[in-house]
Amino acid sequence: MPEAMPWTERMSSVFGLDVPGASASVDGEVSQASLGSVEAFRISGTPQDLRRSRRSISRADYTPLKVCAVRSGTMTLVREGHADLHFHPDDIAFYDTARPYRLRFGGQWECAVMTVNREELALSKRTLSHALSRSFSGTGPGGVLTQLLHTAMNGPAVRHESSAFLGNAAIDLLSGLAFDSDVPYAPEEALRVAVDNYIRNNLGSTELSATHIARAHGISVRTLHRIFSEEEWGVAEYIRNLRLEAVRRDLLDPRLRGRSIMSIAAPYAFRDQAHLTRIYRAKFGVTPAAHRDRL
Repeated sequence: MPEAMPWTERMSSVFGLDVPGASASVDGEVSQASLGSVEAFRISGTPQDLRRSRRSISRADYTPLKVCAVRSGTMTLVREGHADLHFHPDDIAFYDTARPYRLRFGGQWECAVMTVNREELALSKRTLSHALSRSFSGTGPGGVLTQLLHTAMNGPAVRHESSAFLGNAAIDLLSGLAFDSDVPYAPEEALRVAVDNYIRNNLGSTELSATHIARAHGISVRTLHRIFSEEEWGVAEYIRNLRLEAVRRDLLDPRLRGRSIMSIAAPYAFRDQAHLTRIYRAKFGVTPAAHRDRL
């Protein structure tokens, strides 16, 4: 119906979502705020289904992880190969936009939504898979995350210089949700976590390599690579991505505005500006200088 077209087009352009069976009664509102690398949204509407299709995914340039904190109404998350998850006010859903899904909303509903680059969470495949298979309560870290998103969308306008700090806080809170202490680590998963902590604590070392990491943990290089074999990135790529994310975060920190790009990158073992510029552009689509100019 023509009356529904503005809403369906908005869902398609902003989120890559279809509104199957949309009628004149299907409507909603959406507002957006940027928190550094995190995008926050307030979405509300009438009862409806929103669908992320394989076709939409194939056309997408960006497939972030998404958090939806239900504030009113009800929501059901439907995915192939997973049990349906049902959400009520104060519940939190965590899902992957690189996989098809359907959201079924009942009643007049409102959600606070956050999208985040999966690399910024740097979760192991097992931890991420577990987090995506369950619902979360809006208490503890979940409650703080929900309140942060609500304040960002409904409170006084956040200065651009401050938004990156709120985005980083949201990422940390989401990581806290994903690392569920009730799920014991398997021995290899515990080793994976130890390796991850070691890498993050030694990003500034020019000697950080598969050989160096394996020696530090008393394992063979082959074992180290096996630990990463089911992850999205191998050891070297994982180190590089963490370093680039650290540089990006510091470039967007207004407190470091007066420092040169290389003085910011050097603590993460970057020594050659041309090399940094090349791999930074390959990852983020812009040069470090252009990224900083967005402040």
